[in-house]
Amino acid sequence: MQIKQFLIAVCIGLMFAACSNSEDYFNSDDNVIRLTAQIEGMKTRVATNGNNLHKSWFEMDETISVYIKKTDGSNVEGISGNCATYTVDDTGRMWSTETPLYPDDGSSVNIYALYPSSFTNTQTSFSVKNDQSSPEDYLASDLMCAVKAGVSKSPAGPITLSFKHCLSKVILKIVTTGTDLVATDATSIYMDGARTSISLTQNQTTGITLGSPTGSNSGSIKMGETYSEGGLAAIVVPQTISSGQMIFDFVLNGNICVYASQDITFEPGCVHTITVTVNNDNVAITNYEITDWTPGTNYDNEEGIYE
Repeated sequence: MQIKQFLIAVCIGLMFAACSNSEDYFNSDDNVIRLTAQIEGMKTRVATNGNNLHKSWFEMDETISVYIKKTDGSNVEGISGNCATYTVDDTGRMWSTETPLYPDDGSSVNIYALYPSSFTNTQTSFSVKNDQSSPEDYLASDLMCAVKAGVSKSPAGPITLSFKHCLSKVILKIVTTGTDLVATDATSIYMDGARTSISLTQNQTTGITLGSPTGSNSGSIKMGETYSEGGLAAIVVPQTISSGQMIFDFVLNGNICVYASQDITFEPGCVHTITVTVNNDNVAITNYEITDWTPGTNYDNEEGIYE
C-alpha cells in the first residue's frame, strides 16, 4: 500500500512538473525569445503508408534553422553568430541548446526560419530528392520558410513561425477500367521529365523568391515502389511540363508510359492531382486538378499521401 501511494505521489508530482514547465515556457517573464512552429493553414502534413498516421504541424524531433538579428543588423545575445538549430515537437513547440534574448534596450528583432535545417540562408538554389518513396526523403524535399520581421517582446507568449511551402506537390492517382488490371498492382512508379533544382534568392525580412528551374528535364523522381489506394505524391520545383512530354511511368502488367496531353504548370504552394486511367487499349490523363496546399487538400492520408 505504501509503495502504491508513493508511486501515485510521484506520478502526480511529475504531472505538476510538466504543467509547470509548459507554463514557464509559454508565460515566463524573462527575455528569452521563445518560438513555436506551424505550417500555414495545415493540420496534417505527413502520413506513411499503412497505419503509421501522424497528425501534427511537424513530425516529432524535426529540426529547423532559425536566424535572428536585431533590426539594425547586429547580433542578439545568447546565440552563436545569428543562427540556431531548433528541434520541434508534434505540437509545434520549439527548443534549442542556444538561448537567444530580446535586446535589453527594447529594440526589435527579425526572425527568419528555414526547413529543412540543412538548407542555409546563403544558398542560392535548392534540389528535391530523386527518390521520394520514403517519408524522410519526401520531407527533405519540402522547402519551407517563415518570416517574422520587427518582433519585440510581448506578454502574449511565444512567437509563432508560420511556414509556407515554397515548391509544388504532385499527386498521381491510377484508375483501371474495363480490365482485369488492378491499380494497387502497379509498381516502380516514377514521375518523369521534371527538373529537380531551382534557383532562388533569400531575404531575412521577405523570405524566399524563386527563380527558374535548372538542370536537365530528362530525370525521374521515384514516387513509390508500390502503388497505394489513395495515390502517391512527390514534391517538385515549380515548372512547366510540355504537351507530349512523358510525365509518369510505372509497371502494371508491363511497362506503362504516360504523356502530358497539354502543358502542365506546377505552381508554388499548390497541389496538382493528376488522374491516369488505364484499360486494355489505352492510357490517358483523365483528370487534372489544382488546389491550395491546405487542410482542405485531404487526400485519404491513411493510404500513402504525404501531406
